[in-house]
Amino acid sequence: MSTKQLSNPICFDLFAGFSAAAYTLVGPLYISEIAESSIRGALALLVQIMVSLGILYVDILNINGFADWVVISGIRIFVPSNYFMP
Repeated sequence: MSTKQLSNPICFDLFAGFSAAAYTLVGPLYISEIAESSIRGALALLVQIMVSLGILYVDILNINGFADWVVISGIRIFVPSNYFMP
């Protein structure tokens, strides 16, 4: 495997990590700003629960090498992109 082939997955994984970190910070902040005070905490908690369930799902797929990094990267791209489709 050449250096260029190795650096591409590392760069894409780094970008996905920064994206996830930004979402984890900005998502609950935005929700807490626009939600009514009676349900603000529950909605912010729901975002964190969904992030944790997503991490658990990918970890379950990766047990015993069931899915390699290409499949896991595809899931990370495909699932969130469905949120923007009408």
